[in-house]
Amino acid sequence: MDFELIRSIRLAVSFLTILPVCPEGKIKNEEFARSITYFSLVGVLLGSANLAILYLAKYLSTITINLDQFLISVQESFAWFFSLGWAEPAQSLIIEFNALNPWLIAALVVFFNNWLTGALHLDGLMDSFDGLACGAKTRKGILEVMKDSRVGAFGSMAGTMVLILKLVFLAQLDYQANFNQLALLLFLLPALSRLMMVLVILFQVKSKSVTAVGSSLAMFKKYQRPILDTAMNIFWIKMAVLIFIRQVEFGFDQLIKLDLIFIPWMIGSWFIYQCLSDKLKGHNGDTMGAGLEITETLALLLLVLLV
Repeated sequence: MDFELIRSIRLAVSFLTILPVCPEGKIKNEEFARSITYFSLVGVLLGSANLAILYLAKYLSTITINLDQFLISVQESFAWFFSLGWAEPAQSLIIEFNALNPWLIAALVVFFNNWLTGALHLDGLMDSFDGLACGAKTRKGILEVMKDSRVGAFGSMAGTMVLILKLVFLAQLDYQANFNQLALLLFLLPALSRLMMVLVILFQVKSKSVTAVGSSLAMFKKYQRPILDTAMNIFWIKMAVLIFIRQVEFGFDQLIKLDLIFIPWMIGSWFIYQCLSDKLKGHNGDTMGAGLEITETLALLLLVLLV
């Protein structure tokens, strides 16, 4: 495998997660900008964590612990207790795990997604809402508030609401009845949300609106390759889908339903990013994070309504 390819993937992973894989040595701006080609691949890696949680929960749900012999020995040791008539002897004692509990899965998915990304996008959401709701009339005034490291009231409310909504929506899904379908959807969601971010950077962000020289958006725009970057990000997602459906039973009707969920979601996501851009008169790193958090929440709402 080409060394530059590995280096670019490591850059993308280190930029979007807390994993310590950043390559050594000086990183050129163009080299960093090329990492956008692998954003969806990073999403696939994050989605793999969701898959691991689901399959571990499914496996634990099959485990039963038979304590009949222990029960018999205890009852024989305390025969006098049952002779008093206070309780009837038990016939069997089997412990089963309910690891597919929706609330447990929801908590684990939300926790590990934020932990692996260092809550980077959640931080962008809170900074964005602090700035956009502060009452400043100019872009400069809004950006000044967004740069403040302290979280304000609007940012706190936005972050809390997104976390609560994600937990509630994930907890409403029936993992036992629709395990394979939901596993694929939660596997793909991080990759699709990052594909949406790439499309926004390439086709919605205007070069003239990126004023901060040396910012990540400025570098992505300067060295952008719209067709190649889009095609490669879609390629990683398609490969993930093909690998997944070859391992499980997955009907064609389920694939069609998948498109019926995510195509409207992508259209709605585009307008969400556009609204953020209109408010700020352009995009920055914080609005990218805000858009990702909001659009992922929207996707989970659609899963609750349509799956």
